[in-house]
Amino acid sequence: EFTHGQYDKIKKVYSIWICSEVPENRKNSIFRYRIAEDVFAGQTKERELKKHYDVMTALILCLGKPKDKKENMALELLSSLLSEELSAEEKLRILNEEFQIPITQQLDEEVSLMCNLSQGIENRGIQKGMEKGIEKGIEKGIRGAIDICRKLNLPEEEILRQIMQQYELSEDTAREYLQKEE
Repeated sequence: EFTHGQYDKIKKVYSIWICSEVPENRKNSIFRYRIAEDVFAGQTKERELKKHYDVMTALILCLGKPKDKKENMALELLSSLLSEELSAEEKLRILNEEFQIPITQQLDEEVSLMCNLSQGIENRGIQKGMEKGIEKGIEKGIRGAIDICRKLNLPEEEILRQIMQQYELSEDTAREYLQKEE
C-alpha cells in the first residue's frame, strides 16, 4: 500500500497464534507482544509518536482442555472447537448449549469438515510413519542378508543375485546396497 519510503502509510499488522499443545503453566492464557519505544541513551525529551513504531502486535492464545474452567470465553470456545478429543457432534452441542450459538446447516457442515480435516491429517501422518518404518525395516533386512551372505563367503555376484531376487531390487539399487555394506 506504499512505495518508495512512504512509511507513514504502513498499516498495523496483527499476528494471532493459536497454540493447543502448551506447557501446563501457560494453558488458558493470552499473551500480547508489541513494539514499544525505550530511550537508552541521548538527551531527547521528545518521544516518537506511537503510530510511527507501533506497527505490529502478536497475540498468542494458549488453549487448555475443553473441560478446563476458563476465565475467558474466547479461550473456552476455541479450546472446545479446536479440541482433538471432542467429536463434531459434541462440539456442536457445546456451541449451542454453552455459547448459545444457533446451529445452522452451514455451521454443522463446517464443523464436520474441520473435524474430518484434522482426522485426515492425522491419518496421513500415521500412513507416512508406517511407510517410513516399513522402508527402514526392509533396508535393515537387506543389510542383514548381505552380512550373512558375506559371512558364508558367498561371491559378490551371488550376493547381488540373491538380494535382487529376494527384495525385488534393480541391479543398480542392489549394487548400491553392496557398496554401502563394504
